[in-house]
Amino acid sequence: MRKSVRLLSLVTVLGLVFSALFSSNISAQGVFSDMHPNMKSYQAVMELNEADIIHGYSDGTFRPYDPVTRGQAAKMVVRAINLDPGQEVPNPNFSDVPTDHEFYPYIAVLAYHGLMGGYGDGSFGMNDKLQRGQMAKLIAHAYNIERHPWKSGQFKDVDANAFYAPYLTGLMEKNITTGTGPDEFSPGKFVDRGQMAIFLYRAEQTRGKNN
Repeated sequence: MRKSVRLLSLVTVLGLVFSALFSSNISAQGVFSDMHPNMKSYQAVMELNEADIIHGYSDGTFRPYDPVTRGQAAKMVVRAINLDPGQEVPNPNFSDVPTDHEFYPYIAVLAYHGLMGGYGDGSFGMNDKLQRGQMAKLIAHAYNIERHPWKSGQFKDVDANAFYAPYLTGLMEKNITTGTGPDEFSPGKFVDRGQMAIFLYRAEQTRGKNN
């Protein structure tokens, strides 16, 4: 009886080890349990994961409908444009980004290159949800997309004097972003992780085509 119990225990342990290794291998290959081929963001997520630009969570999910934070966006962009997060750069001294935080090197190198800044109160807003207006400026900066004066009337919710407005024309010309409706851009709406993957994927396709 004891031999049977021991054998069963051994089989169970080996099964768990195999399962863990198999699950790890699946995640590494970019196959997420919550991503399906019929999703709009599927191709972008799969290809960017394959390119080691974006990653999922340890439980094997990507969570495409979760809002992307400014810290997560910083990491994604740094990896996408091949900046070196190990580069020694001055501490931007954002009040909410300790130097031992996972996102610190990504935020610091973006700030050093002038690609992403913080708020007037000295914080970066690392855990804040990224807004569509912020996304437009970030991606246009990161991919060196030329700014143009915003044409009033294109979207009723875009102020030509808004900080993100000059970046929209270039992004739209390159099909990196569109509106959320016929006459709305929704600049204050939060970007989810799947949408961020789509924006980055489209931006990656513009490499070498920017004037």
